[in-house]
Amino acid sequence: MARAVRTRAFTAGWPRGYDAAVHKAAPQSGDPHHPGAHMIEPHPHELAAASWPFKEPECSEALTTVPVLEGDAPILLVSHDADDGMWQILCGTTNEPADGRLSCLGCLLELDPTLAQIADLPRGWEAFREAVGGPWSREPSLPFEDDAD
Repeated sequence: MARAVRTRAFTAGWPRGYDAAVHKAAPQSGDPHHPGAHMIEPHPHELAAASWPFKEPECSEALTTVPVLEGDAPILLVSHDADDGMWQILCGTTNEPADGRLSCLGCLLELDPTLAQIADLPRGWEAFREAVGGPWSREPSLPFEDDAD
């Protein structure tokens, strides 16, 4: 499968929050390497706390896209960024800043429970698949396109 090329420009102009009533950024700790540095304001999820698969809390920020959140495209590419530990949970169909959103890991896991299969993805790695239900492939992340210069 050809992986989508990610660029920092993709996320640079993204609006914060998909649903302003739910996905509001919580106060930041100021340290991007602190587990609570990237949090969405807490809100309920339909998940069993005992089965939470990620190291990060449910309301940790994750970058995603409008097509993923609206159910128009499946999650096919997941990146766990090396520099700040941010999760990017993407469809691979768009790199347009206007399509980017911040959501939380809990809401995204509710959209696609198969994300639990890659919750142990190390920082600096990504997972990708051909289609929902297909096996996840894992490998170290490629450099951002704008970092390769």
